[in-house]
Amino acid sequence: NFKILPSNLSIVESKNAQILFNNLYKRLINENACNAEFFKSIIVEIGNEINLHGKDLFFPIRTALYGKPKGPDVNILFSILGKNEILQRLSNVINK
Repeated sequence: NFKILPSNLSIVESKNAQILFNNLYKRLINENACNAEFFKSIIVEIGNEINLHGKDLFFPIRTALYGKPKGPDVNILFSILGKNEILQRLSNVINK
């Protein structure tokens, strides 16, 4: 069962991370033909829209999907997890 370490929870609970996750979830759920490269391009596009770049953009996503801020590239995570699991993990970290 996937869990984020308590020491990493502040990364996914920040205001910017929550905006990022909500935007990514909304974009991803409506994409039928999504692959790893397209997934990464969506992240970069959303980052540009909300002015998040580099580690401020990728650490929260990697933490939400992988449990740690540092690890595999997001397109590799997409290839391993797939769209449905990514949507589930995003849903788990989005504050309701």
